[in-house]
Amino acid sequence: MDWCLDLEPLIIFMLAAAIISFVRVFSELIFVNPHQVRIYNRLMSEWRRKAKEAMRSGNPRQIERVKREKTKIDSLAMTISKMRFKSMMITFSLSIIIFITIAKYFAIPILVPILGKLSGLWYFILCSLAWNSIGSIILKLKGYE
Repeated sequence: MDWCLDLEPLIIFMLAAAIISFVRVFSELIFVNPHQVRIYNRLMSEWRRKAKEAMRSGNPRQIERVKREKTKIDSLAMTISKMRFKSMMITFSLSIIIFITIAKYFAIPILVPILGKLSGLWYFILCSLAWNSIGSIILKLKGYE
């Protein structure tokens, strides 16, 4: 195969990866409340600590108290999962649509300056990693985990 000297696939892959990353960051900002997640994670870690102490001590009262709190902790974990699941499903749906749309370019060999010749798929994966790294930094600066 010939090397791709045309910029069209490069731009398409870069834009596709940027759009997916932007939607991921935007959906996290909309659906996930970082303050609430931090509180829930703190409560769950405290409960895990109490559960370990209760099991070590063998005290039936402590064990029973920890078991009663487990439903509350499970509810908190489910709430966090729901928040993250909405964001994940939006990103996944868009990713599938974009992936199918640009699949015709995956077989084209692309010259990447430092790495040499890559297939379009690997170039897309590298672009996605780069854009998602930037998105993760933005989310972390905003207080998201």
